[in-house]
Amino acid sequence: MARESVTVEVTDKDSRDFGKKYRITEMPWYQVERIAVKAFHGMAKSGIEIPDFNGEGDIEDLAAFTLTAIFRIDPEILTEIMDEMLGCIEFVIPKDGKARKLLENDIEDVGTVLSLRKEIVMMNKSENSRG
Repeated sequence: MARESVTVEVTDKDSRDFGKKYRITEMPWYQVERIAVKAFHGMAKSGIEIPDFNGEGDIEDLAAFTLTAIFRIDPEILTEIMDEMLGCIEFVIPKDGKARKLLENDIEDVGTVLSLRKEIVMMNKSENSRG
């Protein structure tokens, strides 16, 4: 089964990225797992107490905890995770609608990258992951 993809258009007229489109493709399960292990290892190594997510909560609870705790992780580990997430994003070329690998200058507004990262998390949460 093919990975799910979604095209996101920046609709905020105040954004420097207004009108740009980005294609986000679902990560394979092993990449999601690798990122999760890296994040939780980084949190534990940084002394962050990790709550027991034994099925009582849902993925949104886990995501909320992670977003709060992630910025207390060693910056080197956090940078690795953030870079790996960017690998899911492609820039859609306006002329022909084809997508290509994301380049640093394809995103000009920090709000855009934050929105795209949120979309990546939502796309790759457990009930959407297909293996």
